[in-house]
Parts: sequence; structure tokens; C-alpha cells
Amino acid sequence: MARRSVPAMSRPRRPRAPEWSESEAREVLAACDASKLSRRAFCEDRGLTSSRLDYWRKRLAAVTPAPQFVEFSPAPPAEAGGRVEICVGGVVVRVRESLDVGHLARIVAAVAGIVPPC
Repeated sequence: MARRSVPAMSRPRRPRAPEWSESEAREVLAACDASKLSRRAFCEDRGLTSSRLDYWRKRLAAVTPAPQFVEFSPAPPAEAGGRVEICVGGVVVRVRESLDVGHLARIVAAVAGIVPPC
């Protein structure tokens, strides 16, 4: 007895979404996080699949930035003075109030460049 092939019921395929660059994926993920919508609602609103967001979250989480070193010379100790506390991307930098502004700017820029955006 010969086998008959039965045509498979198939649903229409959705057009393939354009590829994202890493920076585009970061922008979409940041927009998703900032939107205060559920992931599902965000994806429906933008015409995206949640699996695409999951793929990029996983892919970008695996990318660890190379350590960066910044050379700076500490200012001479202050006789007396207050301290300044600066929060940069979840990192707290505490310095003497008398620290040279140029040194402080380089420290903050270095920390901002190392700390990934939320």
C-alpha cells in the first residue's frame, strides 16, 4: 500500500524583521525598561517578539567590557574640610572637597565609561 503525503496546514509566515546592530538592540532594551510596560505589552506595541528581546538581553549580558585604567595623582591631603559624594551609574565616588576639579572630572568620566547603563 502506497503512502499518501498529506499537505501540512501552515499558517502564513510573518515577514522577517530587519537585523539589529548592538547599539540598536541596546536602545530598544533601554526603551523597554523605561516604558514601564510589561514586556508583552511593549512587544505588542512595537510589533516585536519577546524572544527577540530575550535573545539580545542574553547576548548583551555575555559581553563584559574590558577593564579600563585611568591615571591620576591624588591631591595633597587637606588640613580640614568636607567630603563630596557623587553617584555615577550606581557607583559612589567619595572625594575630599579640596580635590582638584580636573582630577575629579577625570575620575567621574572614567567611572561613567566603565559602568554599563541600567
